[in-house]
Amino acid sequence: MFDWLKKLSFDKKSPPSQPPLGVEPVRQWMKIGFEAFQAGNYPVARDYFQKILEANPAQADALYLSGVMANQEGHREEAFDLVSRAIASDATVASYHITLANVHDVRGRGEEALASYRRAVALDPDDPESRTGLGCALLDSGRHEQALEHLQNAVRLAPGIALTHHNLGVALQALGRIEDAALSYRQALRLDPRHAQAGTNLGAVLHAQGKLEDAIACFRQTLATSPDFAQAWSNLGVALQAVHRVDEAESCLLRAVSLNPQDFNAYSKLALSQREQGNVEASVASSERALAIRDSVGERIRLATLLPVVARSASEIQSWRARFEKGIAEVMAHGGVVSDPLREIGVCNFNLAYQPECDRALQEKTAKMHLEVCPTLGYTAAHCRRAREVKDGRIRIGFISKFMHNHSIGRTTRGLLLNVDRNRFHVTALFVPPWVDDATSQSICEGSDSHLVLPEGLDAAREKIAALELDILFYQDIGMDAYTYFLAFSRLAPVQCVSFGHPDTTGIPNMDYWVSSENFEPEGASEHYSEKLFLLRNLGSLAYYYRPQLKGPVKRASDFGLSGDRNTYLCPQSLFKIHPDFDAILAKILRGDPMGEVVLIEARSSSWGNRLRDRLRVTMPDVCDRIRFLPGMSTDDFLALIAACDVMLDTIYFNGMNTSLEALAVGTPVVTMPTAMQRGRHTSGMYKRMGMEDCVALNPEQYVSVALRLGTDKKYQGEIREKILARSAVLYEDMEVVREFERFFTEACVQAANRLTTSIPDSSHGDVGQDALFLVSSAIHARHGIYNASQRLGQTIDTCESIRKLCPHATIVVLDGGMKNLSDEEKKVLGRYTDSLVEFSDHKEVKRIQGIDSQDVVKNSIEIFMYKTFFRGILEGDFEMPGFNRVVKVSGRYCLNSGFDYELHKNAAGQIVIGESRPSQFKPELTGSILRQYMSRLWSFDAALLPEISKCYEDMWEHMNERANAGGYVDIEHLLYHHLDSEKVFTVNRVGIQGTIAPNGKVISE
Repeated sequence: MFDWLKKLSFDKKSPPSQPPLGVEPVRQWMKIGFEAFQAGNYPVARDYFQKILEANPAQADALYLSGVMANQEGHREEAFDLVSRAIASDATVASYHITLANVHDVRGRGEEALASYRRAVALDPDDPESRTGLGCALLDSGRHEQALEHLQNAVRLAPGIALTHHNLGVALQALGRIEDAALSYRQALRLDPRHAQAGTNLGAVLHAQGKLEDAIACFRQTLATSPDFAQAWSNLGVALQAVHRVDEAESCLLRAVSLNPQDFNAYSKLALSQREQGNVEASVASSERALAIRDSVGERIRLATLLPVVARSASEIQSWRARFEKGIAEVMAHGGVVSDPLREIGVCNFNLAYQPECDRALQEKTAKMHLEVCPTLGYTAAHCRRAREVKDGRIRIGFISKFMHNHSIGRTTRGLLLNVDRNRFHVTALFVPPWVDDATSQSICEGSDSHLVLPEGLDAAREKIAALELDILFYQDIGMDAYTYFLAFSRLAPVQCVSFGHPDTTGIPNMDYWVSSENFEPEGASEHYSEKLFLLRNLGSLAYYYRPQLKGPVKRASDFGLSGDRNTYLCPQSLFKIHPDFDAILAKILRGDPMGEVVLIEARSSSWGNRLRDRLRVTMPDVCDRIRFLPGMSTDDFLALIAACDVMLDTIYFNGMNTSLEALAVGTPVVTMPTAMQRGRHTSGMYKRMGMEDCVALNPEQYVSVALRLGTDKKYQGEIREKILARSAVLYEDMEVVREFERFFTEACVQAANRLTTSIPDSSHGDVGQDALFLVSSAIHARHGIYNASQRLGQTIDTCESIRKLCPHATIVVLDGGMKNLSDEEKKVLGRYTDSLVEFSDHKEVKRIQGIDSQDVVKNSIEIFMYKTFFRGILEGDFEMPGFNRVVKVSGRYCLNSGFDYELHKNAAGQIVIGESRPSQFKPELTGSILRQYMSRLWSFDAALLPEISKCYEDMWEHMNERANAGGYVDIEHLLYHHLDSEKVFTVNRVGIQGTIAPNGKVISE
């Protein structure tokens, strides 16, 4: 920090303006004061520096060191004044500017801090501290690429400093270069094994790579040297949660909040851990504690959508459902925005499906809430807006899931994906991270035409999938994982569908089809889905399922620790499937068979089993001792257990799918009772396809009767086993499943093409906007910012599409002032959504502006120049525009929303319509004493005012240049407030626009 000490002014000549005091006393006082400063004796140091300043008020080092002390003691304004005076006296010392940047940072003045760091680097380009400070400031402002350059230089200049390598790792991680980030963190740890933050960040990178055990080991190693580092405890808890060691996870998170009781993130993670354990009361308390520390829309949503995993009773479920619905309404009334739903929310409505009610209304309300707080979820890929371009003549299908490995989803996906006709369909497997490498995932990779492990973030994932230009995106499950749930809100293919992987409707507007089987659905089933229901014909399963085979020697019940002389009623479903209504059935079976024993499988969370045991002790105290819990086991042992038991009991509201197919493969009878929703009718559909109803009950009483006969009558049980084995072949490796899905894929693509053709606006849509000229300002090839040209093009298209949706007959003109003109292909794509493109990139004035090293100056100056030139061009006849009565200015990257009312603008004859003015967020000296501003993302004016608005932009241009020439700056928002004719301004409290503010990613809605 104190390399500048070599440059203290007592090594320099005193400036001529200093008072006539001898040099030696000043040097002596500085030496004594500095030694006191180094020793931390600030009172003595301050006295000597004050003596120097009384003799020479402009003595730079005395001012500077006094400022450093003030800053370290928390006197920020005093520090700012002293260090600023030091710089005024001698602006050539880089360290002065570094300290001023630090003062700006703690005062919340990010842009001023950046400017000071830039000045320090300019003065001493080879100072690693200056480079590090600038790099970290750029990181904080979201300018990751720029930050990387300076931090790489810092590492080159100071390769032996652990903190420097750590900072470089942060930049690399922010850019998604996690392999390189890991190398930087490892180097930091080699230099300083006790660098807790580097160890914690390395663990986070390993977690992101799916190396969970390595991540856990890394966090533990960090805590061995830094046992009180709360963030490491918190991250360790999250990693343990991911490997389902939930009890350990909660313990770690409790340690984290004990070390840092004001850590919002630790409490939020603790609430998630308790949520997964089903400890809803504790989860509510932790979420409320987090919200007491900091308000968060994401945390409010987590709290609102909390549901019990294993409920105490059916009435408790009803109470939580009512709370769920009320909570969603409260979140929507509260308002606010979510920028990153994966990070800020990170959960979906998994537990709704395990309740007997139709969830359509709740799911639709939830989806609406998510879209209101995070409008960017509704992203649309460019190829979905145009007619399908036939490539090799095949329909391009993407299969997507987090669970395409040795998991129930992987087992039900693999066969269909591998057997789809490759002459007609091109198949891409899309794996949600982290990648799980096993035989199933490898088989899926090898059997696909292509495969892709998606990046971690939603934005990057959307971009990757959009680039594939799929015809169909087939979600293997929605509702089991937050990643695919939130991704499904986007339009990434003309046809988007889901099936039985998590058998509950999604409520998501962009999900087109729910694919089911006519053997699974009751009458009137289409009302259960927000999607269009498509029924496959006469199938026993919705999967091309490879028949499970028993391996090794035959096992008996006693091999699993069960009593050899009891009748075993196996219910091997996840414990959250065991609804309280099922308790009575289990109790009657045990009471009807004194030699019976119900066998359940322990859950990954011990709290689930404990909660179920507590409930069973209440609902069946007389027989609960004959309910056995077996530990989890391998796939082969699980199948052997199914074969060894007498009867399998199907849960009533959410049947087995894989488990029923496994049981029927080995001949074990499965007793089932079809209920109202598809998820309670899977097994009965299998039996229907097999042509047997022996094990299908119509009511609870019959369920008990069928189970008892199978359990107690061994001869009858043997007959049913033989019947199942004779008929169950129709359920496995059935090419009719593949043919039926191919029928769906083909018909859905035809329907999508027809929808696209008929959705083009024509005269039947009315005349909304036919008198409007919408001007969209853009810089697709921008020098500064966090978005690349492809993203900026997509954002501009989104803007134009939103205009066309609400004003079908408006004239849309894009004004683009990037570093270079658009390519022919970019023009072609943009031309589908606009009426005209006016490019300014080749104008010499734009080229001059692009050379300025300030994103804000470049952006504002080019926008003013484009509008100034365009308006003058219209008036002078250089630009020919169709007749219009109203001009609406819209910033690219923002979309019109339902709050936009063109009639309001149209009826404001002779007026300028703009949002209400706001107090300036900048200091008066920065804005030239303009104290208020109009947000300029959307505003409009009567066409008759064009000459006045043109003059306004001419004045704004001159004003901007005057400020720049004087070394100042002012933005468009303040200039508009200053130059628009206030007597003609009509303000509204909501203009009806929404979008993302760069570089911080915050979503705004005005």
